[in-house]
Amino acid sequence: MININKLFIKRLTSEWKYNLGVWKSVTDWTVALYIVIPALAFGIYQYRLWWYNPPKVLAILPITIFIAISAFFAWQGTIRIFVKEADQLFLLKRTKWVPGIIGRGISYSIFLNLILSLFFFSLMAPLLIKHYEISISDFIAFFLITFLIKVLSGLLKQRISLFVQGIKQYLALKGLFVLLSSIFVIILPHIFNSSVLFFLIVLILLICNYVLIQNRIKLEGTFLADVEREQKESLKYVGFLLSFAGVRVENKKSQRSRPWLFRKSNHIFKKRTTINGLVELCIKATLRNKGHVTQYMELVILSILTVLALPTLKWLIWLGIAFILTNFVGLFWKEFMVSEYTKIFQWKKEHKYLALRKFLFIMTLPGFLLVSTALGLQTFSWIGILVIIPLSVGLVHYMSKLVSLYI
Repeated sequence: MININKLFIKRLTSEWKYNLGVWKSVTDWTVALYIVIPALAFGIYQYRLWWYNPPKVLAILPITIFIAISAFFAWQGTIRIFVKEADQLFLLKRTKWVPGIIGRGISYSIFLNLILSLFFFSLMAPLLIKHYEISISDFIAFFLITFLIKVLSGLLKQRISLFVQGIKQYLALKGLFVLLSSIFVIILPHIFNSSVLFFLIVLILLICNYVLIQNRIKLEGTFLADVEREQKESLKYVGFLLSFAGVRVENKKSQRSRPWLFRKSNHIFKKRTTINGLVELCIKATLRNKGHVTQYMELVILSILTVLALPTLKWLIWLGIAFILTNFVGLFWKEFMVSEYTKIFQWKKEHKYLALRKFLFIMTLPGFLLVSTALGLQTFSWIGILVIIPLSVGLVHYMSKLVSLYI
């Protein structure tokens, strides 16, 4: 006789078997023999080497960089509840089973987040402990807070998606991202020096997670939204494997009658050339993609917090952000150039190169100017903005030329 535990285990094993089947279908023995196994061997060798000789590049990188990376990692936290569309009929007479399945799904998600956090910090351990000489107690504190915020972000993002829609949801998610990132970039360095503050933050996070979990289990009236979200979450891993195998999966486009930006598709450049046309197409495709705009803003916000919170080497970090942001924008170009629409046309190599430089400059400059403005305002007050803006324009111009050489 089936019970709630058997039902949940069946759903969990079914999903894992499906993902494993997809993995086998995209990874044959030649890929495993010549790519996967050598990559794992090299990774293990390099990881072992880091414990004895950390990379020399770390000498110019402050620990704040790793704190910012951890903030991105924590933001990716997700919570699964494993409800199915058929539950609306199958569990009609078993109303108590639905909260039980949700509770078990949350428990499984917390365990999975714990495993991912352990793996993530295991990779960073030789860098943080050997090079930056973080004590074991501080390393454990860093791990624990990251794990708790990862769970909290998953719970809060799910709750926001259920009760807030449209532009309000977008603003709420951005506000949550800023808040959680601030805990990392601003508060976390002080936790290393204060055990009282550490225990206080951990206690607050535990209470928040417990309250949100209990509230989520008892929540009613969200069944259809939960089913739709679960379907998307269950296919994320499949999409990743297919992209790894070279299969490009088209994202489902919204059915909005007109995009938010460039609704009338007006020309951006008055001078109509092949280069301007290609740049214009890529700019519009990027800005009309909500995911791209969101990722761009998240990186800019995190860069601003990093610059403001860093007591030393802020100018070196400023240069690093210019390089990172330019390469990040280059990813949008790569995705656009492999789209089915772009492949219709025959673009000359020199035209693509010049268009790429122009696109990188135009798309990188606004975000980097915001970072530079925050840095100039903090360092030199208002006069600093007048000094740093022309420097920023010149730096982005140089980075655009540099990055376009190898993209």
